[in-house]
Amino acid sequence: MTQHEFEEQFWRCWRACAIVIGLAMLLLLVTVTFAEARSYVPQPPAEYDRLPVNYEIRHVHPYVIQLRCRSLKAIACAGVPKDPLGKCIILLPYKHPLMSQLLTHEFGHCNGWPASHPNPRRP
Repeated sequence: MTQHEFEEQFWRCWRACAIVIGLAMLLLLVTVTFAEARSYVPQPPAEYDRLPVNYEIRHVHPYVIQLRCRSLKAIACAGVPKDPLGKCIILLPYKHPLMSQLLTHEFGHCNGWPASHPNPRRP
């Protein structure tokens, strides 16, 4: 392989990688934008709407939430322990226009509200 062929192949590969990375970043940006465009967050039914006994709130980047919660649509999530006395870890974005609704929603999950969101209330 000549120097010219090598350089041509290198730049072809470099452009392909740049396109793939650019498309992935665009997909994440669009996902986060649509996730934040909600006008309300479903609230838990009255039986789950209270402060959890043992919880910790962590403010993280939206990409961390999507990775940890295993969903590109997630804008917050709660890591509910199997042990009733365990600590519920709530992941929230640094800022969000509906932060209080997100927190109430995640408190509901800490208190046993299923991920399928049965009987949600509108705020």
